[in-house]
Amino acid sequence: MSDPEPSRMNHEDTEKQTDQKEAKEQRQELTEGEEEHSDFRTRRLKTKKVHTCSHSADCSLMEDCKRHQKTHNDVRDHVCRECGKSFKKAAYLKLHKRIHTGEKPYKCSYCDKSFTRSEHLKIHERVHTGEKPYYCIQCGESYRYKSGLNRHLLVHSGVKPFTCDQCGTDFKSSVHLKNHMKIQTNVRPYACSFCGKCFSRLGHCKRHQKIHTSEKDHV
Repeated sequence: MSDPEPSRMNHEDTEKQTDQKEAKEQRQELTEGEEEHSDFRTRRLKTKKVHTCSHSADCSLMEDCKRHQKTHNDVRDHVCRECGKSFKKAAYLKLHKRIHTGEKPYKCSYCDKSFTRSEHLKIHERVHTGEKPYYCIQCGESYRYKSGLNRHLLVHSGVKPFTCDQCGTDFKSSVHLKNHMKIQTNVRPYACSFCGKCFSRLGHCKRHQKIHTSEKDHV
């Protein structure tokens, strides 16, 4: 940055000194305020009675301690009246009840879909926004879901954790293993709605059905 013009030097030096003085006063005021706040917090904490968890941590309140101990004892005292399923926290029970009531308070901003949980809505809206927050650090590929990134990482690692118990062939994903097992066992659960021919994969069945629909289009 170039030097200021000589005619402005004295004026700018004065302004600079004033700014520095004000900044110093502000820092001092903040420091004093932080020290005062710190002293207040210290005095407040000293007045609190500490309750020690019989398993591990200290809690500032007896209520907090009791709630904390439930994590060790697996206490589930929040019970659903509809199905009898129990939960550790009232918040978990509240979410569960939406299964019975059908309540879906979180509505998509782009379409008419709604969801029981806010995190489910956030994941869904990535379909509309195109957001792909999960990145592969090796090649830069991005994915909408973490599960997609995890499957992709197997390409780089070469790991094939899913093994066929019939022939010993290894696969990178459970989907590939499942499709392979259908061939091994000759299971063909997908039937053509026009001729009844069965297929081991849904994609093969759909591709086959196009033969019938195209024939009807030309009749």
